[in-house]
Amino acid sequence: MSVTPDAVYFYANLAIHSLLNSIDPSYSKVSLPESEIATACDYVITPFEAPLFVTWNIINKETKSKKLRGCIGNFSKLPLPKSVKEYALISAFEDERFKPITLDEILKIENSPNLDLQCAVTILHSFEDITNNPLNWNIGEHGLHVIFKYGNRRCSATFLPEVAKEQGWSKKETLDALVDKSGAYGDWDTIKPIKVERYLGEKAQSTLSEFKIVVL
Repeated sequence: MSVTPDAVYFYANLAIHSLLNSIDPSYSKVSLPESEIATACDYVITPFEAPLFVTWNIINKETKSKKLRGCIGNFSKLPLPKSVKEYALISAFEDERFKPITLDEILKIENSPNLDLQCAVTILHSFEDITNNPLNWNIGEHGLHVIFKYGNRRCSATFLPEVAKEQGWSKKETLDALVDKSGAYGDWDTIKPIKVERYLGEKAQSTLSEFKIVVL
């Protein structure tokens, strides 16, 4: 089963809903059944399984820039939409690169005309092993996943399809950055063996302000 853009847009709003209700139980004004959120997003809930990533960004409307606040996912096929709610919280609270998102931060964003909280959900599909030709992928179209052994450690890392384009990296620079992200050292083509997969992603995003307009 393939996922539609409407489905992923619903997932993004469901993720925001999950965060708001988890961050403070008194935030009852957003306590809504999933069915109401789906209706507001013009989507009929259809359970299925797929790998996914949830990404949180702080958007500056004035400078049109964004600051990453968390991004975690799973390459296993997970039940959706249930796992969207789970990974919305894991990404918001457990990404070790960042402090957990707090209620105070949410309130600050709400009270600032120039800031917004963005949630992007990416559903991964069409995985292909390109180990024999690791440059056989397109910047801006494919995500990459590398797996290799470094000393006694198993290392892995991924970049979602938009990352290389946003960073202005070449294909080789992207692969080097993946090795660095995994915690290893050295150029990608010096690490052998290394498994490289490419994949596609269906991505949609919503913001805190948009969620309030669409859902509340």
